[in-house]
Formats: sequence, C-alpha cells, structure tokens
Amino acid sequence: MTRGVTSPYAGSMAERDAARILLVEDDQPFALAIAHYLRAHGHEIRIEPSAEDAGAALAHGYRPSLVILDINLPGDSGWSLLRGSEYVAAGRPPVVVVTATHVHGSWLREFEVAGYLPKPFAMETLLATIERTLRPASAGEAAEGGLDAVCPGVPRPPGGLGPGVRGVRLAVPETHGMNLQDLVGGVIVLLLALYLLYALLRPEKF
Repeated sequence: MTRGVTSPYAGSMAERDAARILLVEDDQPFALAIAHYLRAHGHEIRIEPSAEDAGAALAHGYRPSLVILDINLPGDSGWSLLRGSEYVAAGRPPVVVVTATHVHGSWLREFEVAGYLPKPFAMETLLATIERTLRPASAGEAAEGGLDAVCPGVPRPPGGLGPGVRGVRLAVPETHGMNLQDLVGGVIVLLLALYLLYALLRPEKF
C-alpha cells in the first residue's frame, strides 16, 4: 500500500487509514490514470475490467471500502454488479458511479449510489468525492439533501439525485502560473474528453 502526497482538501483521508478502492473500468489507460492518481494520495486500488471480474473478486473475499463503478462495461453492465449477491455479501460498500452514458436519477436512488460523476471529470473532483463519501456526513450536509448539493460544474442527471446520494462541495486552491502538475492535468482532461466522444458512440446498457 502506497502512502504519498497529502490531499489539499479538507478532511483529507491521509489523516486516517487509506481507503481500499475497487475500480471497475474497462478502459485500461483511463483506469491506470485513476489508479496512479489515487495511489499518490495514499489509497489502495484494485482494477477489474468487468462486472463479472469484480463480482468474482468480491466472491473470493476482497472487501473494498468503496467501489468506483463504470456502467457501460463489456458483458454485464455495472448495475448488474450492484444486483449481485457478491456485492451484498461484501457489505454493500458505497459506490461512486463514473460514466459517460445516460444515467437517470431514479437509478442512482434505486441502487443507493453514494456519488455520481459524469465523464469527463477532473481527478481532483474524484478525490474530493471519495473523501466526502467515506467521511460521515455532517448535520448540515444531511439537511441539504445529499448529492443535490453537487459541486459547481457537475451536472445533475435527469430526475435529480435525491436524498442518500452524496455530492461534492469542491474548494479548489488558487494556483499561480503553470507547473508540471497543471500540464499533466491538462493532458488527462484532453484524454478524458476524447474518451467521452468514444463512449457516446457505444450503446447504452442497463
């Protein structure tokens, strides 16, 4: 398990035990980019390319503290993982859905999804969503209705998000000038934009 850079966001997970994250994503370059970024922030990542592989990992005793889940996967869709007995037996860990496909708010509520990020997204937004999801909600956050208090720039899916689906209030620190991290971040955003164009041509699954 790698412990690395401290997150700049409030309530950093670096102050507690690192999260064990199951990343279910079939796009290998994208999955590796996410894994590299989150490992640099102290989290343990396991990548599985399909819902079937993720279910098998859970059936063999892998117990993540959080699942990052794409929906449009080869074979079964991401929703099938949440319907499976393996996920239930693993204690139903919180799920953050990350997808370029159409997602209706009623589906997020049906599967009790903890967070939702439409692709493409900034890595900082993903990190903040994970850290917010894994820490207990304050009374004020609960009163605001979960993920209906989404961060600026993250659109709500049709039908709204509703209670029980948590979002992000992202406080991005000011930066001055261009540095290597900014450049790498720009390249990642470009790659995500190209991936979004590709994903939009793929048929939707449910």
